[in-house]
Amino acid sequence: METFLQILKALESVAIIVASCTAVLGINAWRREHIGRKKLDLAEETLLLFYQARDVIRYMRNPIGRVEEGETRKKDSKESEKQTKARNEAHVPFERFDSSKETFNRLQALRYRFIIYFNEEHGKNFDEIRKIVHEIFYAARRLAEIWEYDFDRLSPDRRTMLDTERKKHEGIFWDEGEDDAINKRLNNAIQAIETVCKAEIKKATAA
Repeated sequence: METFLQILKALESVAIIVASCTAVLGINAWRREHIGRKKLDLAEETLLLFYQARDVIRYMRNPIGRVEEGETRKKDSKESEKQTKARNEAHVPFERFDSSKETFNRLQALRYRFIIYFNEEHGKNFDEIRKIVHEIFYAARRLAEIWEYDFDRLSPDRRTMLDTERKKHEGIFWDEGEDDAINKRLNNAIQAIETVCKAEIKKATAA
């Protein structure tokens, strides 16, 4: 009888161990599935926002616009007609960005989550988008000043210097096609994120 009871206790211990292992395995499987789902959602949202940011940046730099664009800028009562025209034109990217700035806010909010789930090196692609936007804004501010100059009244050296600077900033301010420097940087950032996100989406959908 005592031997039988010992066997029962041993069986109970084994059952407890098996149940515990099953529970642990179940929890681990659930955790992996949960993390996988979060990574998939993060990859999809990040890729979508990068695509949207690309479209907004291209829109900001599009040289074709409406006559009334730039007029939301607060006008200085003392500015001349030439200054108004230059400043309004330079203000266009700010207007266009403002209507879609939530895209960039959401994108930057995802940056640290993306680094946690994927890799810290991918943070540079988020940073590149932010840098490009800031460079467009700086170019716009500087061009607002340069466009106001009467180049005919400047010395040859001053005119040459300003003309060189103008061309540099206009290359950032306006979209000059797929081969311009800004578009190349933008496409490189998009492609780097696509590689990571599409691999995660493919892995999740294949499972």
